[in-house]
Amino acid sequence: MKKNIALTAFLLTAGMAQAADSGFYALGNMGYNTSSLSGQTLAFQADKSREELRFDNSKKFGAIWELGIGYTIRPGLAVELSYADLGSSSSGFSGSGTARMNGQSIAKSGSGQVSLNTSAYRFAVLGLYPVTQDLDLYGKASLNAINTRASLTLKHAEVENRTHNTKTTFKKFDTKSASDHSVRAGIGMGMQYRVNKQFALRGEYEYLFGKTNVAVNDQTILKGSGIHLAKIGVAISF
Repeated sequence: MKKNIALTAFLLTAGMAQAADSGFYALGNMGYNTSSLSGQTLAFQADKSREELRFDNSKKFGAIWELGIGYTIRPGLAVELSYADLGSSSSGFSGSGTARMNGQSIAKSGSGQVSLNTSAYRFAVLGLYPVTQDLDLYGKASLNAINTRASLTLKHAEVENRTHNTKTTFKKFDTKSASDHSVRAGIGMGMQYRVNKQFALRGEYEYLFGKTNVAVNDQTILKGSGIHLAKIGVAISF
């Protein structure tokens, strides 16, 4: 990681590039978010009962896309503004609890799913270094306003009357929403091949620092650290 940071800093200060002339360009990327979140336990008490739901690790966020605009300040230095959909994920959960009703002991259990969607508004600075006349290496430093939205649905629950040794199963759909907002720094490295003066192909990897915490009722149910992004895309000069 330290080597990546050092190389990124070098590329950002490189002034030898002969990339594109000054001016605006549009950019588009698609790729894959390999990140996932680890599950936590949600405990809550209601109607004289206490329940605990344990969340499984989430699936990888998967496919992503990004659209934006850039400006080449001078050969070798550019800035970009973009919006990125950083993918969707899901996590299952299950749990149990106890309650007292009319002097009777009640055991409760439930399961369900939480769906996650992550997006970001982004600002980045790129430094490009020419390898050949048409091929550049570049480093990227970015600031990312990230929003993670969660929708939690309780699919079903089961109630057992321990006193009378009876069991009743019923379905219940209860949806809650939660979100996490954060501003994170990121670094990246990539290659750009200029097909002509207006059109370039790109491939890059990015790492976004920071933690993700998805909470319900002020309790964290899923948490994670850095975000790993692998992308391919195009840049089209105006």
